[in-house]
Amino acid sequence: MNKNREKTFFYGTFILFCLATVIHHRFLNAGYCDDIWFLELSKEYSLTEFLKMRYQTWSSRLIIETVLYFIIQHNQNVWRCCNILSFFLLVYSLQKLCLKETYKKYTWFIALFFYFVFPYKSMGNVGWVTTTVNYLWIAAAGTFALIPIKDALTETGRGQRNAVLKIGYVATALFAANQEQMAALLAGYYLFFIVYITATRKKIPQFLLLLWACVLVELVFIFLCPGNRLRYDFELNNWFANYAELSMTDKIAMGFLYTMAYYCFCDLNFVFIFFSGVLFCTVLIRGNTRKPQPGKAGNLRKIPYYIAAAIPFCTSLLLTFFSRNSYFKSRFFVKKLLNTELYFSAGLSAADFALELSFYFLIIICVLIALRYASPCKKVFFLCCLIFCAGICSRIILGFSPGIFISHTRTACFCTLSLFAVMILFTQPYIE
Repeated sequence: MNKNREKTFFYGTFILFCLATVIHHRFLNAGYCDDIWFLELSKEYSLTEFLKMRYQTWSSRLIIETVLYFIIQHNQNVWRCCNILSFFLLVYSLQKLCLKETYKKYTWFIALFFYFVFPYKSMGNVGWVTTTVNYLWIAAAGTFALIPIKDALTETGRGQRNAVLKIGYVATALFAANQEQMAALLAGYYLFFIVYITATRKKIPQFLLLLWACVLVELVFIFLCPGNRLRYDFELNNWFANYAELSMTDKIAMGFLYTMAYYCFCDLNFVFIFFSGVLFCTVLIRGNTRKPQPGKAGNLRKIPYYIAAAIPFCTSLLLTFFSRNSYFKSRFFVKKLLNTELYFSAGLSAADFALELSFYFLIIICVLIALRYASPCKKVFFLCCLIFCAGICSRIILGFSPGIFISHTRTACFCTLSLFAVMILFTQPYIE
């Protein structure tokens, strides 16, 4: 692709992305469920009274709810504009983090593709404004706050020297870490790369250390908030009476099983079908384009990777069909896998527990094996594994909340975003 065509392609896909987001948002009507409730509170209380009440009775998300307090009072068009901007920030951040310079011409093409796959409907379950501010805006801010990691690794980014950008990184890190899942993700990423950079370069990345400290302060604030304790008790009494009987292992298993059930069968199954399908195709392409090794042994070595890539994709397709077919849905195996919530409300038998864990662990292991073959190098593979596992863990930690079965798919936003980031990393060499 010559330079003129590259420019035409880049700006053409950018315009298409703008049109897609604007047209889509034009048909999104906020103002129901939690949106109405927050609007009434914003009229009844001043900002300080509102934040004090929320802190003492329900939530530690004071920074997020300050933004929500002002956004909810304005015309829906203000929220629509801000929401579209959050998508642009998210695309910019993913481009900075994941795309090599030679592939940046495909930024808006990839963004357009993912925009139609993103489970946007899950953002509107309890009110568009409330959910997007608490999850989509947090995802965009948190992804932007990870750019200093790339700058520290390459030592070439503008953020290494630009004071304004550094203020922006700190501000977005504080905003994003006000949400519990993102706080855990940021703390884990910062700590991992601080240790990695210090060990490999014998130099402590001071700015990353500052960002990590900011996130730790937010985590302490979350743990000490009296409202979070009251919310926990409320959810325990009203939504999951048996939760206190679960052990630490049960809670982790519940988070894992519930996450995998959503991606393999339920509301987010099309995301995982898309992810596993792209991975399967990439493995096949890499197998055909890789330098052939002499003899039959060279071809035989590809087969385990082909099988590993096929298992998650074919399994997700088959079980999606099973979950929607009345006959198969009534059979033991599929019925068991579809009723995670009922299990943990009533207690899992040892056989059911082993069955589900083995099944889902097989899928995870197959994905990791396929990623090894699809990734162009070991560094990309390790980075894909880190992002993939971190994304899954961001949903697993909901097992430590009695409200896990009330949150539905909106809490999987960060996990879905992680899957998209992994796809960008391993498909780059094959885009053209």
